[in-house]
Amino acid sequence: MRILRKPYRCGPCVFGTSSGGIAALDLLARHPGRLAHVVAHEPPCLSVLLDGAERRRELVAAVDGGERPRPEGPMGVFLAHVLRPFTAYVPAAPAEPGRLTLAVGADSRGELSGRAAEFLASRFGSRLLEFPGGHLGTLEHPVEFADRLTEVLLGGLASGV
Repeated sequence: MRILRKPYRCGPCVFGTSSGGIAALDLLARHPGRLAHVVAHEPPCLSVLLDGAERRRELVAAVDGGERPRPEGPMGVFLAHVLRPFTAYVPAAPAEPGRLTLAVGADSRGELSGRAAEFLASRFGSRLLEFPGGHLGTLEHPVEFADRLTEVLLGGLASGV
């Protein structure tokens, strides 16, 4: 958090994808005047959707998987301690909607996280932009994804967003 306390001509930009997108949204809500811009790629805030409670129950049930053994290591920690609270998160509207860009993967339109990004952009009056790939676009198309992110951040800074 020290970086947010430093004086900047133009505050830092923050990018987060999936649960990192939720962390970025929360950071923007807590420190609105300190961030120049936030790009949240497919934050899985399922509870904001009209059918979100039902979709979230289905997702948790699928992850719990009945007789399947539970994953161990980092994936086990993620499923046990991150999936449930993060998919229930309802972000606060940003004080300055122009400082927020919601991003959706070209291949994941209509999927849960993509739908959540679309809903939040509409609800907040923020930009919604398409990025290469799907929910895992950073892994599927790393160069193209980075190029798009750079274009968004530099374009936003150049236009005063």
